[in-house]
Amino acid sequence: MRDHVLLQAIARVNRPYEDGEGQVKPYGFILDFVGLFDQLEKALAFDSDVVQSVIQDIELLKQLFASWMQNEAQPHLTYARALKDDQGYERALEYYFDDKQRRQDFLTFFRRLQNLYEVIAPDAFLQPYLADYQALAELYTIVRRDLDLAPVDHELTAKTKALLRSRTSSSAPTAPEAVRELSLERLQALKNSRLSSLAKIINLRKLLSLTVETKARQEPHLVSIGERAEEVAREYEARHVATQQALDEYEKLAEEYLHASEERQRLGLGSNAFAIYQELRRQVVTASPQQALALDEAFKRYPDYEWNPTQESHLRAELYRLLYPICGVTLAVSLASKLLRLERVKEA
Repeated sequence: MRDHVLLQAIARVNRPYEDGEGQVKPYGFILDFVGLFDQLEKALAFDSDVVQSVIQDIELLKQLFASWMQNEAQPHLTYARALKDDQGYERALEYYFDDKQRRQDFLTFFRRLQNLYEVIAPDAFLQPYLADYQALAELYTIVRRDLDLAPVDHELTAKTKALLRSRTSSSAPTAPEAVRELSLERLQALKNSRLSSLAKIINLRKLLSLTVETKARQEPHLVSIGERAEEVAREYEARHVATQQALDEYEKLAEEYLHASEERQRLGLGSNAFAIYQELRRQVVTASPQQALALDEAFKRYPDYEWNPTQESHLRAELYRLLYPICGVTLAVSLASKLLRLERVKEA
């Protein structure tokens, strides 16, 4: 094979691939046992730039990896190496939370570094860099998981996961004294903990997000709590609210969730009617459970409103009629739209 046929054959090694776990292949890999690549440019009648866009010698990749670890990685390693103690963990959270662009720059850098590692490993060349690379991988996990609230598993390549498993007795670092499930006792423990206000905010935001994700289909009023939690996060990252104010808001949302089940039982409302009641009360403090029940009955009369435009139109009109006396014309329109977006669950 020569020229474009050879180049095409080599390029096919780089075809995209995603495995059953969602892991994307970063590069193709060709192992040259007999030194054919040394004569490659003679076999390809293309400019060297074209060849390099398809093929890179592993020695060049090693040089690039070493350069990145010795230069670009250094500001991040300051925080990555200190993750094992509580103060170091909090400093890392504050450093990457404080500047969203800094956070994105680090995430992009590590993904590129990880692609090189995936190609080079398990070459002995990597030995001097393994401890620092592991620390960067742990820092990446923390930033994605605790600040961006994103699943991390599919973003780590197979060899990076294997390194983390082989060199540590536990999973990636977790927040010291972190609350793992929401309860009144644990919320109080978090309030009384020595964590910084920012660390508490991050813990509560993560917990509320997880709670909404896992329970909203059975408890539709949680959707609104989740939306308000994300709004607080946006306002805080934009520095429109102070740290203590953001923490107070998250604590209120956590308490609202924890007391909601008790309140629903006390009022004798089903899950759907209670979600409507919660939304009503946020807009009109004098709204009653009976008004929420009347609105819930309207939804029951049009069970196919989500996909049937005629039913949706009739339901919207009825919601307007029921809401006008409660909150007035202007608010009724926006409130009806919010109620129509609520998740509804099947009830006995």
